[in-house]
Order: sequence, then C-alpha cells, then structure tokens
Amino acid sequence: MEKAAFFTYLSREFSSYYHIHQTDSQRKIEKRHYLNGLMKAARFFGVSYEELKQVVDTEYSKSMAASPLAALNERMEIPTYIRLQENNVEPQMSDQYNDNISKHYAAYRPPLHQLILKTALPESQLFACGLDIGCGTGVSSVALSRHCESVIGIDPSESMIGQAEPTELIRYCVGSGENLPLEEKSVDIVTFAGSLSYAKSDALVQELKRVCRQKAWVVVYDFEVHLNPVMESLGIKMQASPSDYDHAINFSDVQQFNELAVKKETVSLEVTAEQLAHVLFSSTNRYSKLTKAFGGENAFENVEAKLEESGEQLSIEADIYVSSYQINTR
Repeated sequence: MEKAAFFTYLSREFSSYYHIHQTDSQRKIEKRHYLNGLMKAARFFGVSYEELKQVVDTEYSKSMAASPLAALNERMEIPTYIRLQENNVEPQMSDQYNDNISKHYAAYRPPLHQLILKTALPESQLFACGLDIGCGTGVSSVALSRHCESVIGIDPSESMIGQAEPTELIRYCVGSGENLPLEEKSVDIVTFAGSLSYAKSDALVQELKRVCRQKAWVVVYDFEVHLNPVMESLGIKMQASPSDYDHAINFSDVQQFNELAVKKETVSLEVTAEQLAHVLFSSTNRYSKLTKAFGGENAFENVEAKLEESGEQLSIEADIYVSSYQINTR
C-alpha cells in the first residue's frame, strides 16, 4: 500500500468510526482500537505526525458539521506515545529507509513463532489451509506452514510482502483482514502474530466467519523481546513512553470465538551478535538511534562488533502472549 492509498484508507476508517451510532459502544471501542493501530502504523508508510494530525482533524471537523454533539463525545485523538515518538524518529521515512528496516526484519527474527505454535496447536494435527493475517515478511507464515498443507500470508505493507519468499506451501498477497481474497468456508486455521492490535474490528470478525470453516482454529499471539537493556549496553538510553499497544489483545470478548487457552510467560533465548543486531535494526525508533550513534552506512557492522565484545552467544528474554480459539461460524 502506497502513502496516498494509506491516506485514503485512513480517512475512510475515521469516517466510518464517526458514523457508528453512539449507542453501539462495543463497535465504537473495537473501531477505536483499530484506528489506534492504523495511526501507529502510519509512520511505516512515511506519514509524518503533522500529516497524520491533518487527517484526524479533517475527519473530526466533518463529523462536527454533521452532528456536533455526538462528535464532541467521540473525538479520536492521536495517542500520546505517537506524539512522544515524534521526538525520537525522523518525521518522514524514505522508501529506502522502509526497505532497510524490512531487510533487517526479514534477515532474522527470534524463533518464537515456531515455539509458540508448537505449544499452542495439537501435535498430530495437520490443517488443510492456514491463513496468516499481518504476516509481515513471512516469518510467521513459515512457522504456520509446519502445521498446514498450504498457507496464505496477507499484509497491508508492500515493502514487507516484497521481502517474503513464496514456497510451494506458502503464497503471499497485499491486503487486509477486512477484505480477504478467499472463498467462503475455505480456511481451517488463522493466526495473528502481533497483528491483531492493528486489525481487530467488526469487519474482521465478519470476514473470519465468512472464510473459516466451522470450528476452525484461531491463534492470536505476540511477544515482547526485552531490548532496552541491550540498547543501554550500547550507550543508548531508550526513553520510556506511554503506550496503549496491547500485547495481550485477543478475541475473548467476541461471542463467536470459543476460548481454548489464554496464557502469558517469559522465555530466554540464545542469539548471536549478528542475529541480535538484526533484531535491533528492525524497529524504526532503534534504527534511527543506532544509525546516528554508530556511523550511518556502517552502523550495522559497528553494532555487531560491539555486541561481540560480550561473547559469541548472547542471552535475551521475551514475554510471550498466546490466545487460542475455535470459531463458531453459524
């Protein structure tokens, strides 16, 4: 999705939010979660804070003109943590900047996807068709493919999809969970790997009911690798900023999803300096700070060398969040 298309989509979603009747509180809440996710993702599409603010203010003004009292009680604001991040990251990222981050993201991800799915899914079951919503560069789709005969990975970012490598079992496409290019009752398992916070909405639930077979599995998982201590060991102080991002978001509040398990735990991982450097450079905030502190074009090599001073194998911790369901499509 290009920047202009993202603007159009964001404006349409804000308009949709303001058209939800104020008595439909649950739908309002779900749409607010989705819009917060979109606003956070805006930076990936090169949208500056000022440009984002213009969209938010414009759609609010339109809603005020249509229904002043209702709009006054329902105004969407840009989350505080996005405003604070404006001081830490360049206002607008170039396409090359996006591509560099995508490459680091694709180069190495902690093997948590495999670990999580191995423990969350029945050991002997092989699903016919798997769907990975918000697949990014395909790491989560590859993990899902070990449990399926075929997998479809979908993500709104062309840059991320461009880094994914299709296989005989996996195909990728650009799109969103609200408009899935799939036939009715064709999916046996759906996974959300750190993507539900951006995708959750009534429209998504309806699409899942449409494309999933009765009692299809839905697994929502996320993880948070503790990287601030690593950044501090590199001499970079990470400013704590408030965030309403919810790693534990799930479908337990949706009636059609029959809860199987919900859990959180902390695990330790052994990584090399090169692997850890890729993880550090896969975030826009850390990428900006590291390139400034460690010398532009050679920043990655310099960071890797610095990490190697601590040893060949490094240990990091991560919190993992997993929720699994079977969906009732009737």
